[in-house]
Amino acid sequence: MSSVHPNGGSGNVSGQGSEASAQAVRHPPFVGRGTQLGALKSAVEAAEIGESVLVLLAGEPGIGKTRIIGELASRTSVKTLWAACWEGEGAPAYWPWRQVVRSIGANDEQVLAEATALLDQPNPAEPGAGSRFPLFDAVAGGLANASVVQPLMLVLEDLHWADDGTIKLLQFLARDTRPRRLAIIGTYRDTDLDPAHPLSVGLAELVRDGLHISLGGLGPRDVATLVSSVGGEGSEETGAVARLHRQSGGNPFFLWQLLQLERSDGAREGTPPSIRAVVSRRLDRLPGVTRGTLAAASILGTDVDLALVASLIKHSGTAALTVLTAAESAGLISRTPDGGFVFVHALVREVLYAGLDITVRAAWHRRAAAALEVRYGDARPAEVAHHLFEAALGEPDERCLSYAVRAAERSWEVHGYDEAGHWYARALQALRPG
Repeated sequence: MSSVHPNGGSGNVSGQGSEASAQAVRHPPFVGRGTQLGALKSAVEAAEIGESVLVLLAGEPGIGKTRIIGELASRTSVKTLWAACWEGEGAPAYWPWRQVVRSIGANDEQVLAEATALLDQPNPAEPGAGSRFPLFDAVAGGLANASVVQPLMLVLEDLHWADDGTIKLLQFLARDTRPRRLAIIGTYRDTDLDPAHPLSVGLAELVRDGLHISLGGLGPRDVATLVSSVGGEGSEETGAVARLHRQSGGNPFFLWQLLQLERSDGAREGTPPSIRAVVSRRLDRLPGVTRGTLAAASILGTDVDLALVASLIKHSGTAALTVLTAAESAGLISRTPDGGFVFVHALVREVLYAGLDITVRAAWHRRAAAALEVRYGDARPAEVAHHLFEAALGEPDERCLSYAVRAAERSWEVHGYDEAGHWYARALQALRPG
């Protein structure tokens, strides 16, 4: 049983006629990457026979890290588990591992209960390997047991947003020696790593214990294949392919945005060199209510929470769903398995967020904090604190201080020592603004 990531289909586009063409426009074909895909497939096959496998897949935003893993998942019988790190401040410690625990816990209630208890219980111990060991051991044991029953491919996306505990647990798993049939594949943006980030610090050890693959831009031949799949008049001409390759740098996401733009308005000359401008032009074609709703959603992060978006724009859930469905049809967001939505790429969300007037942005952050309080009470203090600080525009108030302290205390309770330190620092900032 394989699993395909919700951000789009995988596999080559084939067939003739308008239906195949429409499918090609919505989901670009998988092209190139033969060497990298072969290495990934060999790694998964090694895991199936009991070898310890860790793969780190690196590349810039939009280069196709998620897509190649989706293609891999469609070509293997191994069960795939997906988990992702969160880009904002509001995520609890070990957020991707919490997702993993829920996945394996669906078939192992004991693992679910034990790991969840360890993740959530208050722990007064000083931070360190010893205090984290029971949690690490429980997660490693649960994955080992699950993989013995059925081989697993565990995908951890966006490790450049991971907290320190998440990386340390990954290091623990890389060295774990108990029998298992598990391939762990982590993705990260090598362009977004600060030298002090936990992944940067632990990268040498992880690479030593596993396989490292870097994805670069597609070559001219692969770009030509992708361009020809659109089928636009003259799009596969040598000059057009060369220009598109030059503008996109072979980045599949950037290339596809350029192709969508050209297909919709025929503007083959004077295409903006900045991909941000390309995305902005696509957004400009949306009805005002659709773009406004997506802009509101950008306040919340890459995941689009329907209920929270409805609260932000002061519409009913049904009305918000109608607008988001239109945005899905425009190819800017996609459905998730649980019925929600997610931006097709973080860059779309970033363009929307950057385009907001600073006072409008602050007002929506205030609304987001209020909506989170109403919906979740005190269950998500870090998310509320994040929105309150963003709304404060550099002048944090007593509510910022209160929620920063709550977020710090909650993080400490669940072993998120680095996050606790971060929020205590924000609390000090609220005490001494400026």
